[in-house]
Amino acid sequence: MKAKFLTEKAGIIGWRTDEKENAIKGFDSADAAAKASGDAKSIAYARAYRAKYLDDRQQKTADAAAIAKEIKSDDLDEKERKWMEELIKKAESKK
Repeated sequence: MKAKFLTEKAGIIGWRTDEKENAIKGFDSADAAAKASGDAKSIAYARAYRAKYLDDRQQKTADAAAIAKEIKSDDLDEKERKWMEELIKKAESKK
């Protein structure tokens, strides 16, 4: 639960305030909390939102797609799964 909270907090920082450095630090904290919890769904959630942020706000589509490819789609909810599939397709179309 802590990992999801930290992920959402990082997202708010990144998308609403556009403080890139603080957003990345927030996603780092969320990743660490998710890994510490050992919950695959928390890890996938944190990684998916980091990937979405990197693509949306930092235009780092290749980096975002690399993260998206590492995530097991079964660990994501439908919305996040769709984002990751679209992100991977977007990166592949840019090659």
